[in-house]
Amino acid sequence: MLTKKYDDAKTLSLEITAVKLNNKWGFIDVIGEEITPKYDEIIDFADRFAVVKLNGKFGIVDQIGKEVVPPIYDQVQNFKEGFAVVESNNKFGVISEEGKIVVPIKYDMDFYFKDNVSIVKQENKYGILDNDGKEIVPIKYDFMVLNDDLIQVKIGDKYGLIDKIGKEITPIKYDVIESFKDGIAVIKLDGKYGFIDKEGKEIVVPKYEKADDFKDGLGAVRIQVGK
Repeated sequence: MLTKKYDDAKTLSLEITAVKLNNKWGFIDVIGEEITPKYDEIIDFADRFAVVKLNGKFGIVDQIGKEVVPPIYDQVQNFKEGFAVVESNNKFGVISEEGKIVVPIKYDMDFYFKDNVSIVKQENKYGILDNDGKEIVPIKYDFMVLNDDLIQVKIGDKYGLIDKIGKEITPIKYDVIESFKDGIAVIKLDGKYGFIDKEGKEIVVPKYEKADDFKDGLGAVRIQVGK
């Protein structure tokens, strides 16, 4: 398939081989047609796409060497579940496999999509976007993190829980909400500890003052809930 001598070559897929000539990388497809070597690096080829580097910037090409994401970004993560995170001037956005910007490049943190939603940060506030880049939970919280399959949110110095479409599971009133384990989380309110379930119900109202007391009660609570 190689019609002339290249400095290096590596097979990326059944359809395409990456070739290096004069310190530049390009592609040769399955019928021997060459896409002129021009990239400085080809990185992270996976699932039909490869990250490429040109003049210090990054983009993505597909399995036939077509640029899906132009090499204009400071960092690019390869496509995962149909979406690629890109970074430019310390701002992040998301591009689809069709090359469409689905999340504008304006957010202050990296993205992760889980169950078709992503937590985002903008100007030190947090919210949630769907896979189309639509804001489904307003960017108004001081902090936000996954807690099992719920979202733990913070306003000021108080915590609460919402679901992934923004429905309030608990009021934002607790001093502490620990990680759920077996469907139960320790809560702290006004210096006292109790337990909450994933429906937001206080299955033990905050009444324990000592860590030993509420830890000793945890097993009994879990047994009761499990019945």
